Amino acid sequence: MRLQKYLAHRGVASRRKAEEMIREGLVTVNGKLVTEMGYIVEQGDEVYVKGKLIPSEKPQMKTYAFYKPQGVISSTKDERGRKSVSDFFKGMGRLYPVGRLDYLSEGLLLVTSDGELALKLTHPRYDHSKLYEVHTDRVLLPEELDKLQKGVVIDGYKTRPIKIEEAGRKFYRITLFEGRNRQIRKMMDLLGIKVERLLRTEVAGVSLGNLKPGEWRELSEKEIHLFR
Repeated sequence: MRLQKYLAHRGVASRRKAEEMIREGLVTVNGKLVTEMGYIVEQGDEVYVKGKLIPSEKPQMKTYAFYKPQGVISSTKDERGRKSVSDFFKGMGRLYPVGRLDYLSEGLLLVTSDGELALKLTHPRYDHSKLYEVHTDRVLLPEELDKLQKGVVIDGYKTRPIKIEEAGRKFYRITLFEGRNRQIRKMMDLLGIKVERLLRTEVAGVSLGNLKPGEWRELSEKEIHLFR
């Protein structure tokens, strides 16, 4: 098994983060520093990260649905000292959020110790859908709805087609099939529309359900199977 995949399987980090650790010279195998991505870990090898031995047995992976409140950073820590996702999971081992919700947005965020699952949920080729409830400062015109559905250019990139439906006055349900940074807010900005509230209610078939801000629940095997 490749070293970065081995680290992800052992819950050390996502595969991408594991690759960064390898490049930064933080990983040794049998006492030898390894910085190449293709290194193969054999049975019986001793793998250390930052001087700590990584157990050879794969730990039991945990994945949670978390209601990220507004004003919380979608990361394990924040250099500016703001509240982060990890503050809600203290003492529960190494967990990291899958994807992001910006500081002002709220709703469903998946948090996991499974690096392979994290990769499947964030890599573009898997096309996992995400459903949002969006409240705006004005009603979108029919031609604006059509434009958004077909895709618009933000940050030099044309977005994939989306689904958008009116759910009330100045209230829309939007389904994305990619995860661009602050995508909905930037799309609305192009039209001169302010997003007053943005709530993510579903990711890849997993629903926020009855969770309240700051609450979480462990996913069932059936829900996790949706990602496989």
